[in-house]
Amino acid sequence: MTVPDSAVLAEWVRAGLTEIGEFVTLPEFRGVLDELEATAYEERPSFVQRVLLQPSELEARGVYTPEDMTIQRSSFGDNRPTLFCVSKMLPDQKRKVTITFDNDMISSEQAEEPMGSSA
Repeated sequence: MTVPDSAVLAEWVRAGLTEIGEFVTLPEFRGVLDELEATAYEERPSFVQRVLLQPSELEARGVYTPEDMTIQRSSFGDNRPTLFCVSKMLPDQKRKVTITFDNDMISSEQAEEPMGSSA
């Protein structure tokens, strides 16, 4: 496949992000995010390993990840508290789009504040 022009690439990105957005806002996936939100801040990475990265656990909750999407752990060089991401390959199979879920963006009244934060 040849390199797409910027308009084609922009459309692929838009469509891919829309598809991921539709998946992560399904009621079943939102239910898993609600479980994650109710989990203590420091226990969330373990929850991701036990539930979000286990197809059988997701299926038990009614979540079926589309074949062209991947739920995986992610990390960045700036050490942000990333929990997981949902990725989708673009049609050229060389690029992907990703929505990342950071521990700090999942809020809960039950969750403890991250260590080192100040009021």
